[in-house]
Amino acid sequence: MFRFLLLVIVVFALAVFMRLVLLRLKLLEMKTAAPSPTQESGPRVRTIDAPQPLEVKSYMFTNFDYRSGPANRDDFFENMYVNVGEVLRTAGTADSNTRTYSLWVTTPRALDAAMRAKREEYKFGRNLLVVERYDMDVILKAVREHINDLGLLGENVD
Repeated sequence: MFRFLLLVIVVFALAVFMRLVLLRLKLLEMKTAAPSPTQESGPRVRTIDAPQPLEVKSYMFTNFDYRSGPANRDDFFENMYVNVGEVLRTAGTADSNTRTYSLWVTTPRALDAAMRAKREEYKFGRNLLVVERYDMDVILKAVREHINDLGLLGENVD
């Protein structure tokens, strides 16, 4: 009987020891997987995997020329098409590899008017860029800063 009790105690101690070892390993895994203080702790965002840096190749608005802009620079709601890509150089030739994205560019005033016209209480979705007023430099800055995220932020129209 004494041997049986001793065997139960040894087995129980071994089980506790193994749980502690596994718990320690799990804590170590969690520490290595935790983001460092220099990394953002927000959700991971998928980006376009591109071997070369991406650049804006061309862009246009549906109903007006980007050089002249809309009739009212403080009140517009317009669809913009952006061609983004890289230039691949193979065997002395340059191939253009581009993707086209569609974004609705608007001002707060025009967005408010559109929501009131449709009696919407909120606007939820992607492919929307809100700017204070029409300024092509600001619009292009926004597109360039988020160029790798256009697959999530814009509508791919290829």
